[in-house]
Amino acid sequence: MKASELNTNSAEDSAELSATETTAEISEATEPQEELPSEVLSPEISAETVAKVEELLTITNSEALNLQMMESMVSQFREHVPNIPDEWWDRFLEKIDYEELNRLIIPIYAQHFTIEDLDAIIAFYRTPAGQAVIEKMPMVLQDSLLVGQHWGMGIAQEIIEELEAEGYAVPDEPFLL
Repeated sequence: MKASELNTNSAEDSAELSATETTAEISEATEPQEELPSEVLSPEISAETVAKVEELLTITNSEALNLQMMESMVSQFREHVPNIPDEWWDRFLEKIDYEELNRLIIPIYAQHFTIEDLDAIIAFYRTPAGQAVIEKMPMVLQDSLLVGQHWGMGIAQEIIEELEAEGYAVPDEPFLL
């Protein structure tokens, strides 16, 4: 039942129902699309590889990037469910274990990079050019994401227009890209 269908409930009840619906929509949109491959979850990784990946994650300041990513995600949630107090979001952010993400990421690096690769990557990030990449890449990625979203929306619009022009039914619901 939609909040607009309720005419006997208070505005507060309707707001709660609307927030619940929005939360359900967010949950559906954020569910993983596929399971993680078993080799990502339980590979055999040497202690040397773990140490190299941890060093790389430290050099590239991945903890700060993870924090920035999480704050961005929470900001989007805050916009979709504005009736949740800021204190709740602050408590939520404080309990996040970023080391858990590192434990999940290490096997990915181990799967794709050799020790020699990791040594070379670490050496690069210690150079002035590598430090510039570390410093500027978050802004490059953010700007690239915005451009990519805009570009993708244009393609989605083109798809919709061409489908409609050829007589295909297009759902009224917006596409999640």
